[in-house]
Amino acid sequence: VTTGCGDDLEVELSAIYAAMGSITENHYAKYPNEPAVVSMSLGTAITSVMGDLLSDMADAGIIPLASAGNSAVNACEQAPAYYSTETELITVGATKLALYTDSAA
Repeated sequence: VTTGCGDDLEVELSAIYAAMGSITENHYAKYPNEPAVVSMSLGTAITSVMGDLLSDMADAGIIPLASAGNSAVNACEQAPAYYSTETELITVGATKLALYTDSAA
Protein backbone atom coordinates (compact mmCIF):
# COMPACT_ATOMS: atom_id res chain seq x y z
CA VAL A 1 0.00 0.00 0.00
CA THR A 2 1.39 3.39 -0.94
CA THR A 3 0.49 6.15 1.45
CA GLY A 4 0.28 9.87 0.83
CA CYS A 5 3.45 10.58 2.77
CA GLY A 6 5.33 11.71 -0.32
CA ASP A 7 8.05 9.11 0.00
CA ASP A 8 6.18 6.03 -1.26
CA LEU A 9 6.10 4.51 2.19
CA GLU A 10 4.98 0.90 1.93
CA VAL A 11 2.68 -0.40 4.65
CA GLU A 12 1.20 -3.87 5.06
CA LEU A 13 -2.56 -4.08 4.63
CA SER A 14 -2.82 -5.94 7.93
CA ALA A 15 -1.38 -2.89 9.72
CA ILE A 16 -3.95 -0.62 8.06
CA TYR A 17 -6.76 -3.01 8.95
CA ALA A 18 -5.54 -3.19 12.56
CA ALA A 19 -5.38 0.60 12.80
CA MET A 20 -8.88 1.01 11.38
CA GLY A 21 -10.26 -1.57 13.83
CA SER A 22 -8.46 0.05 16.75
CA ILE A 23 -9.77 3.51 15.86
CA THR A 24 -13.32 2.17 15.68
CA GLU A 25 -13.10 0.19 18.92
CA ASN A 26 -11.48 3.03 20.88
CA HIS A 27 -13.93 5.61 19.61
CA TYR A 28 -16.93 3.44 20.40
CA ALA A 29 -15.62 2.61 23.88
CA LYS A 30 -14.73 6.19 24.84
CA TYR A 31 -17.18 8.32 22.85
CA PRO A 32 -20.16 6.12 21.91
CA ASN A 33 -22.52 9.01 21.18
CA GLU A 34 -20.08 11.46 19.61
CA PRO A 35 -19.40 11.86 15.89
CA ALA A 36 -15.83 11.75 14.62
CA VAL A 37 -13.83 11.98 11.41
CA VAL A 38 -10.84 9.92 10.31
CA SER A 39 -8.70 10.97 7.34
CA MET A 40 -6.91 8.36 5.22
CA SER A 41 -4.51 9.18 2.43
CA LEU A 42 -3.82 5.85 0.82
CA GLY A 43 -4.71 3.70 -2.12
CA THR A 44 -4.87 -0.08 -2.03
CA ALA A 45 -6.63 -3.12 -3.40
CA ILE A 46 -10.41 -3.35 -3.06
CA THR A 47 -11.16 -6.00 -0.43
CA SER A 48 -14.23 -7.06 1.52
CA VAL A 49 -12.25 -6.52 4.73
CA MET A 50 -11.75 -2.84 3.89
CA GLY A 51 -15.45 -2.46 3.09
CA ASP A 52 -16.45 -4.11 6.36
CA LEU A 53 -14.07 -1.91 8.39
CA LEU A 54 -15.40 1.24 6.74
CA SER A 55 -18.97 0.14 7.50
CA ASP A 56 -17.98 -0.53 11.12
CA MET A 57 -16.54 2.98 11.34
CA ALA A 58 -19.76 4.50 10.01
CA ASP A 59 -21.80 2.40 12.46
CA ALA A 60 -19.64 3.73 15.32
CA GLY A 61 -20.29 7.34 14.27
CA ILE A 62 -16.98 7.86 12.47
CA ILE A 63 -17.07 9.50 9.05
CA PRO A 64 -14.07 8.35 7.01
CA LEU A 65 -12.42 10.76 4.57
CA ALA A 66 -10.23 9.23 1.89
CA SER A 67 -8.00 10.61 -0.79
CA ALA A 68 -9.14 9.96 -4.33
CA GLY A 69 -5.72 8.41 -4.82
CA ASN A 70 -2.05 9.07 -4.80
CA SER A 71 -1.15 7.20 -7.96
CA ALA A 72 -2.91 9.05 -10.80
CA VAL A 73 -5.45 6.24 -11.18
CA ASN A 74 -9.23 6.24 -11.16
CA ALA A 75 -10.42 6.51 -7.54
CA CYS A 76 -13.18 4.01 -8.34
CA GLU A 77 -10.52 1.36 -8.88
CA GLN A 78 -8.82 1.45 -5.46
CA ALA A 79 -9.72 1.37 -1.81
CA PRO A 80 -10.76 3.07 0.30
CA ALA A 81 -12.12 5.61 -2.24
CA TYR A 82 -13.99 2.82 -4.05
CA TYR A 83 -16.35 2.47 -1.08
CA SER A 84 -17.71 6.04 -1.22
CA THR A 85 -20.87 4.72 -2.89
CA GLU A 86 -21.36 1.88 -0.38
CA THR A 87 -20.56 3.57 2.93
CA GLU A 88 -20.60 7.05 4.41
CA LEU A 89 -17.03 7.56 3.21
CA ILE A 90 -16.22 10.93 1.66
CA THR A 91 -13.65 10.86 -1.14
CA VAL A 92 -11.57 14.01 -1.61
CA GLY A 93 -9.51 14.82 -4.68
CA ALA A 94 -7.26 17.55 -5.97
CA THR A 95 -5.56 18.45 -9.19
CA LYS A 96 -3.15 21.01 -10.57
CA LEU A 97 -4.87 24.15 -11.80
CA ALA A 98 -2.55 24.21 -14.82
CA LEU A 99 -4.23 21.07 -16.15
CA TYR A 100 -7.52 22.91 -16.59
CA THR A 101 -6.54 26.41 -17.69
CA ASP A 102 -6.10 27.70 -21.21
CA SER A 103 -2.44 28.58 -21.62
CA ALA A 104 -3.26 30.81 -24.60
CA ALA A 105 -5.50 33.09 -22.53
